[in-house]
Amino acid sequence: MQDRGALLQAIIGKNHDPIAFDLRGIGASVPRVDCWDPPEKQRLWALQDVSVVNAHPGTVNDAFARATEFPQMCERHMNASGLLPHLSTASHARDMLEILQQMGEDKLKY
Repeated sequence: MQDRGALLQAIIGKNHDPIAFDLRGIGASVPRVDCWDPPEKQRLWALQDVSVVNAHPGTVNDAFARATEFPQMCERHMNASGLLPHLSTASHARDMLEILQQMGEDKLKY
């Protein structure tokens, strides 16, 4: 949005205000969801990636195990950070309502 705002404004016209925001924890918002602290953990995880080269009969099971472990590992790390309770659909909806209130609008208009 930062580099395409003028183009979007030209498309939608002067009667509409394009507004964008990054949901909590992603994009340019801070603090961010980060499953890799310290960053070396990400490199170690990548080194253990399941390769299709030299695959063996258990490759699919290995890939499934990694796919299952990653979100659990991330959740454990993020729970320790205290950030997860503030990242929810309800939180995002409240943020959107706050934006509307600050603009003096009653409801969202798409």
